[in-house]
Amino acid sequence: FDVAALNADALQFCAGGMTMEYAAQELTRLKTVSAAGELVIWAGVNDLLHGSTPQEVVEAAGTLLSRTDAAGGHIMISIPPVAAHRGEELAAEIEEANEGLASICKENCVLIDSQALLADSEGHLDLAYDAGDGLHLGPRGYKKLRPAIEAALAGEAQ
Repeated sequence: FDVAALNADALQFCAGGMTMEYAAQELTRLKTVSAAGELVIWAGVNDLLHGSTPQEVVEAAGTLLSRTDAAGGHIMISIPPVAAHRGEELAAEIEEANEGLASICKENCVLIDSQALLADSEGHLDLAYDAGDGLHLGPRGYKKLRPAIEAALAGEAQ
């Protein structure tokens, strides 16, 4: 995701395969996080793929929210849907994790529902937004998600 397209001063802290648990550990060590206008957290599927339970994903996200104090608050993007061929078990875990993320993202946090934006009529990742692996977004997926992020950054209701 090109964060500079959102704001020229935006910084991106991520790496392929990063988990919420890792982000919670690492971001809390950065002294500049508290100076951030907003902190956008994209809850990913990596935790689930590495064996974490949906509850563990939610706990890691809660830790991240409680340990980071961004001046403008937090914006969290829910775990996006996955393509049907990735299996119903993973889809169910994502649904459970997203329900938990919604429950912890209430005070000083805005949740962007990526499922509503990116799912097809059956609740799977719309293949128009797929990067080709059934997990990650391609350019059209990021383009679809961008207005919701911009609206949240502008303080507009979701």
